[in-house]
Amino acid sequence: MRGRLKGIATLIFILLITASGYIAEEIEEDGIEEEVSVAKTKIVKEEIIVKPEIEKTYEDYRIGIGDVLEISVYPDETLSSVVTVGFDGKIGIPKVGEFRAQGKTTTEIDAAVTSVLKKYIKRPEVVVAVKEFKSRKVLVFGEVVRPGSFILPPSTRLLEILTQAGLKDEKSDLESITVIHPDGDREILNLRKVIEEGDITQNIILKPDDTLYVPEKPKEEMKIIGVDTDKIVAYEKEPAVKEKEEEKVISYIYVFGEAKKPGKIEYDPAEDIMTVKRALTLAGWYSEKANLESAKVIRANNIQEPVNLNRLIFQADMSQDLILYQGDSLFIPESKEMGIYVLGHIKKPGFYRITKGMTVLQAIALAEHEKWGALLKDTKLVRSWPNRPTVYSINLEKLLFRGDIKQNMELKDGDVIFVPETAISNTLDFWNRLLGPITGGLSTAARIEVLSAPGTPPITGF
Repeated sequence: MRGRLKGIATLIFILLITASGYIAEEIEEDGIEEEVSVAKTKIVKEEIIVKPEIEKTYEDYRIGIGDVLEISVYPDETLSSVVTVGFDGKIGIPKVGEFRAQGKTTTEIDAAVTSVLKKYIKRPEVVVAVKEFKSRKVLVFGEVVRPGSFILPPSTRLLEILTQAGLKDEKSDLESITVIHPDGDREILNLRKVIEEGDITQNIILKPDDTLYVPEKPKEEMKIIGVDTDKIVAYEKEPAVKEKEEEKVISYIYVFGEAKKPGKIEYDPAEDIMTVKRALTLAGWYSEKANLESAKVIRANNIQEPVNLNRLIFQADMSQDLILYQGDSLFIPESKEMGIYVLGHIKKPGFYRITKGMTVLQAIALAEHEKWGALLKDTKLVRSWPNRPTVYSINLEKLLFRGDIKQNMELKDGDVIFVPETAISNTLDFWNRLLGPITGGLSTAARIEVLSAPGTPPITGF
C-alpha cells in the first residue's frame, strides 16, 4: 500500500514538472511573440509616419524639361533606361517610342509605359523615378564660397541650399539673407535664428527659380579673425566720423538670374547714370541660357517693369534701356526652350526661341529678311560655338526663290544664322569679333571647319 502511494506521488511530481516546463516555455514564447509584435507595430508606425511624406513629395511632382528619369522594367531589364526630358518635353523609351513626359507625374508615366509594354511582356512591372531634378533650380550669389545655380529637389529648405553654396563665416551676413521669388516678391530671412534658436519659420521651403542673395556683413560687425607678428588679418571698423572731403555717396543695384557675373553693383550716382544696358555690361553680359525677351526691372518698392533685352541689344530699341535707381534689380530669367541667333542684314536681328524640328527658312521668316542689299547666297550657319565651331554655307537665294530645300537645314540649340551684306571671311578671328560680344564667349579652337549644307556640293578654296 505504502509502495503504491509512493509511486502515485512520484507520477504526480513528474507531471507537475512537465506541466511547469510547458507553461514556462509557453510564457517565454508568448513574450517573444509579444516583442516581435511590438517590433512589427513600431515598424508599421514608422512606415505610417514617414511614407506618406515621401509619397506626397515625389509622386505629386510634375516632370520638367531637363529632368533625368530612371525607368526600370521587370522582368525584362534590357528595356530599363535612364532618359533626359528634352527641350520638346519628350522622352524616348525602347519599344515604347517617344512621348511627352513634361507636366506628368512619375505615376502617370509608369501607367503609360506599362500599358504599351503589355503588348510585348506578360505582366510587366515598371518603376519610374526622378534621378535628377534638373528642371528645378535656384540661383545663389553674394558672400558664398560657390555662387551659381543649384538643383532644387522638392521640399528643399533655405539652409540646405546655402550649405551647398558654402557660407563665409567672417563675411556672410546671416541675419539679412534675401530670397527673391520668380514673381518678384522678396523675403528677408534671419538664418542665425535657424541655427542658434531653431526657428523653422526662417528656414523656408524654396521654390523653383528662386534667387538667394547673401549680403556682406557690415564692416563694423566684423571681428578680428587672426593676428600675426608679420601679418595682421583683420576687418577693422569703419571710422565713426569721416572728413567731409572724403564723404562719397555710393548707390547700388542688383543683377541676378542668367547674367555672367550676377550680384551687387555699386556706382556713384553723381558721376554715373545706371541703366539696364550698363548694368548688363558690368554684370559680364548675359549667359547662353538667358531668356532675353522676358527680363524685368524690379524696383526697390517691388513694382516690376518688363524689359525686352532682345530689342535693346539687337534692334537698338532704347525705350528698353530703363534707368535704374538705388536698390533696383535687373532680373534675367532662364530660357526653358531651345534658342538661336539670327544676325546680319535682316529686319529683326536677335535671339529667337525655337522648337525641335525648326528650320533655317522658318527662322528667316521670323526675322524678316531684307531682299535688297543682303548677300543671300553667302548666308552662314555657325554651330557648336565656341567649343567646336563649324560654319555651314547656305545659299538662301536658292532656298527662298528657287525652292532648293537642300539648303533648308534643321536647326539646333545655339545655332547662329548670319546674313551678310558683302562676302565675308571664314576665319576664326572674324567670327570671334562678330560672335564674342553677342554670345559672351570667344573660341580658342585650333581651326574652324567650313562645310556646305548637307546634300549640296562641297565648298572649295578654304
